[in-house]
Amino acid sequence: MFRLHVISAIFWRNVSQYFSSILGYLFIVVFVTLCALATFSPQFFSNNVATLDQLTEWLPTLLLFLTPAITMTAWADERRQGTDSLLFTLPASDVEILLGKYLSVAAVYSIALLFSMTQLIALSNLGQPDWGIIFSTYLGYWLVGLALLAIGMFASSLTDSPSVAFVLGVVFCFVPVLIGRYFRGNMLLEPLGIEWYLRDFSVGLITISGIVYFVSLMVVFLYLNLVMISRRHWRSNQGPRMWTRYGVRFVSLAVALVSVNYIVNANSTNALTRIDATAEHSFSLDPMTLETLRQVSEADRKVTIQAFISEDVPRNFVETKQRLLGTLRQIDYFGKQNVEVQIESVKPFSEAAASAERLGILPQNDRSEIGGKSIDQDVYMGLYVSGSLDDVTIPQLNSKSAIEYELTRAVAATSQDKWQIKVGILNTDQYFGNIEINGRTNPWTYDKTYRSLKSVFGVSTINQDDLGLYVAEPSPPVDPAQATTEAIPE
Repeated sequence: MFRLHVISAIFWRNVSQYFSSILGYLFIVVFVTLCALATFSPQFFSNNVATLDQLTEWLPTLLLFLTPAITMTAWADERRQGTDSLLFTLPASDVEILLGKYLSVAAVYSIALLFSMTQLIALSNLGQPDWGIIFSTYLGYWLVGLALLAIGMFASSLTDSPSVAFVLGVVFCFVPVLIGRYFRGNMLLEPLGIEWYLRDFSVGLITISGIVYFVSLMVVFLYLNLVMISRRHWRSNQGPRMWTRYGVRFVSLAVALVSVNYIVNANSTNALTRIDATAEHSFSLDPMTLETLRQVSEADRKVTIQAFISEDVPRNFVETKQRLLGTLRQIDYFGKQNVEVQIESVKPFSEAAASAERLGILPQNDRSEIGGKSIDQDVYMGLYVSGSLDDVTIPQLNSKSAIEYELTRAVAATSQDKWQIKVGILNTDQYFGNIEINGRTNPWTYDKTYRSLKSVFGVSTINQDDLGLYVAEPSPPVDPAQATTEAIPE
């Protein structure tokens, strides 16, 4: 049983030590300054939307270095100064000492995070932020920091040099921080990184799977901390046997936590497992959408959604991009194994741009004023949905588009027989010649009428010679006199 007065005594001892030198205050100043610079970057003013998106993009990289700076003295400095012997002679268990230490570094990080919230004053003066998104985003920041602090403390327990502990902390934190960034699109490895779960919190979704993931990281590395500080109890001839015993325990703990994460991700289809904290509940899927995804799962049919979205979008498309990405993540989550979402980041004149145009997704030209200059920009924001029955192209999405409706209709059309309405287009020069659009000659497949039909129906082309197979021959004319005679009863 944990004794709270013992844990609190160790907690206050370490907090007071941290702020007894300039290091604690310096960390807070550096952290708040870097957060402000990331939040109010030039991209923030270019987007003209009051969000923390730019800070979210940079925060994991900042914490990669800042959390080891907090934890590097947690165990290493105690060992270097010889105060660890005094600490472990206190009437406290190893777990109580560990919790007191961990809560102290967590408090330092939490204080720094609270000070960084002063930038929200400027944010509210510049625009109208969604406070639900702000809350969920900061909750995500806090959980990420707590997980990385446990990793940093484990690094500090391996050495008596704070400098070496800092380097080891950066190396260990490197894996969960950057694995998602380097393996984006890899459905096996990307969910192992913290960015995969932080992305949900940053758009206003508080997810049970994300909380379980961050808590699992904390538990694993706090247990490793406990193993390292428990070594002093081992006898000199017990080393191999004790390492084996704790190794088996660690593997068992890891398997148990992986199983919990798998169960949460595989079976949490209830909407309550993903709380929509946005003011307008922008990402709460309609019951019809959830029913459509359920029917796809029951029919065991596969649907692939390819989203082609420009990497950099002008301010007119920023909110549309956020809504689209958030809705896609919800559909990907509730669609489980049957609905696969692939997001292609498109740059002008890239292979991704060429692939988008081959699928009928055309750029939308936008003229925006940036830095006093009027700039034309081609924006790719469209969807190609393919399934076992058909494929649907949604060539363009903008601020007026009903994104969830379009996605639900496309998923249903590619997976359910009752949606399979076919439209035939007669192969004539009017539709199948080359059409000039914006000074460029485009194939007939990009014609606006064809693309509008293709986004709603299954479209096929019909040659003139084969028209008789689809249209019935006209009936011969009927003589009016004969028709009248036959109509009069005898």
